[in-house]
Amino acid sequence: HYPHQRLPDKISFMIPNLFRRFVGEGVLGTVLVPLISQDLHGENGKERARKNFTMLFALLGIFLAGVSLLTAVVCLCLIPLIDTVRIKLIFQTLPLVMPYSIFVCLSGVGGAAMNSLKKFFLPALTSLLLNIALIFCLLFVVSSLENDLPILCSLSVAVLLAGIIQLVFIVILLKKSGMFCLLELFNIFAQGLSFLKGGFPPFL
Repeated sequence: HYPHQRLPDKISFMIPNLFRRFVGEGVLGTVLVPLISQDLHGENGKERARKNFTMLFALLGIFLAGVSLLTAVVCLCLIPLIDTVRIKLIFQTLPLVMPYSIFVCLSGVGGAAMNSLKKFFLPALTSLLLNIALIFCLLFVVSSLENDLPILCSLSVAVLLAGIIQLVFIVILLKKSGMFCLLELFNIFAQGLSFLKGGFPPFL
C-alpha cells in the first residue's frame, strides 16, 4: 500500500531537505567553519566566536521560522482549491514537515560549529536520528494504517520529532563546548522584540 504515497512523500520531504543542503550543511555550514576558526584565534577568541555564532543561530532560526509559517499559510489557503488527490496530500503534509527545516538547518550549523572545534564524531551521530525515527514509524505506526493522509502525517510527525531531538542534542554539545549560551540567545530575541515595538508602536 505504501508505494502509492511515494510522490507526495518525496515532494513533501524534498523541500526541507533543500534547505538542509543549502543552509544547514551546504554553503552556510561550509563558510561558518573558517569564520569561527578565525574568531577562535583572535582576541577574546572563544567569547567572540560564541557571540557571533549565537547571533547567526538566532537570525537563522527566525528566518526559517518565518519561511515555515509562510509555507504553512499558503498551503492551508490552497488546499480547498486543489482537486488532485496526490497534490492535495502534498499541501496537507507540508505544514507538518516544514518545521523540520528549522531543526535540521540549525543542527547543521551547530554541527559546523562543532567541527570548527575539531569535534566530529558526536555531531555526525545526529544524522542517524532521522533514519531511526522513520524506521520506528514504518514498523510500529504506518503498518497499522491504511489511508494515505494518516500515513504521511505519521511520517511527518516522526521526522519532526527526530529534528527536535537532533537539535537538542547539538545544543547540548555546543553548550558543553562553550559555544552556546541560552541567556545570550534570549537577549538577542529581547533586543529584536524591543526594536519591533519601537518601530511599530501602533501594531504592538
